[in-house]
Amino acid sequence: MNKTNENRVVKLSEIGILIGGNGFPLQYQGNDDGVYPFYKVSDMNSLGNEIYMKESNNYVNNDVVNNLKLNVLPKNAIVFAKVGAAVMLERKRLLSKDSIIDNNMMALIVNDKFYYKYIYHSLVNEKLHLLSNTGAMPSINAKNMYNLELFVPSYNDQVKIDEILTTWDLAIDKIIKIKQELTTFKDSIIKKYTLPSYIVKQEGMEWIEVKLKDILVEENEKTTINNQYDILTSTVDSIVLQSEYFNRQIASKNNKGYKIVKKDRLVISPQNAWMGNININTKYDIGIVSPSYKIYKLNDVDCKYFKHYVKTEMFRVLIDSNSQTGASIVRKSLKIGDLLSTTLKLPDIDIQKKLGSYFDEIDELIIKYNELHQEYERQKQGLMQQLLTGKMKIEKD
Repeated sequence: MNKTNENRVVKLSEIGILIGGNGFPLQYQGNDDGVYPFYKVSDMNSLGNEIYMKESNNYVNNDVVNNLKLNVLPKNAIVFAKVGAAVMLERKRLLSKDSIIDNNMMALIVNDKFYYKYIYHSLVNEKLHLLSNTGAMPSINAKNMYNLELFVPSYNDQVKIDEILTTWDLAIDKIIKIKQELTTFKDSIIKKYTLPSYIVKQEGMEWIEVKLKDILVEENEKTTINNQYDILTSTVDSIVLQSEYFNRQIASKNNKGYKIVKKDRLVISPQNAWMGNININTKYDIGIVSPSYKIYKLNDVDCKYFKHYVKTEMFRVLIDSNSQTGASIVRKSLKIGDLLSTTLKLPDIDIQKKLGSYFDEIDELIIKYNELHQEYERQKQGLMQQLLTGKMKIEKD
């Protein structure tokens, strides 16, 4: 088949064929070994599957393929979500080997006239959700996809453009791996240095037993005028300005009577603490939150250390064990009195300070790599807008 040798705009119907996914009966699911990986939409979230699909939670053998008459897709096919909320996430992936996809996905098999990786980059640059049918459940059909038009240069230029973009992908992939390694290291080191058995063994130090009520002093200072201070929002990750988090202020226009949060205060959402909504305000000198929050000043405990301590799985289990389930599993309320009566084992204050500063150093390093990752993504996106539309010409050899 002749390869493209000129710049032109081409419909997807000329570029390749679209194939829908397969039903996957429950009794065939869960095998972690087999000839073919059987990918679900959720597998696109897995670590290692950022560009090529490599890791699957399900595998099948030829007997299942034959019994269910499954479509086996070739290596290098481009796959994406075709139905549901996942369409809006705009994830496109390449198959690393012959594979099978479920019926919430669609695949494009690129013909030999075009370079499959260039087409992959082009689809990454497209907003496929704009092609979806309107309604409660967004869905993309083959007819709309086939009418999608892409700018396609000569085959040689397609290869060169892929080489350029792949260089960026490799750089971004390295940053992602470093971030993952740092996050894994941080989680392991915090776990080790908040478990008494580990530090006693490694450091030969003693632990101090304290009740939460002895290190947390509740504060109930409230605003006396409207908009006295900036409104803060506590999330499962951190405390942020409400105006930045929601891109607008969603609290009541009259916030007189809101609780005042000073710096280094512990903020607990009794309704959402079991999900991890418990934070220490280390960023803002002062702000206000809804009256439903509980605010505590820390007493005889290092703020930096305790900021990380309350985010450990151990503390989350403690929160959950002191929460009362409501009408449904997603409605739990923290029993504050029971929680405050709990006894914790903490290292002495000098060790807390050293550990807290060390944990913060790791966080700062992760933030730097996050910023670098975002900058690389922005630069790559700008490059794609130029290369994949013909605005930037490829130099001839």
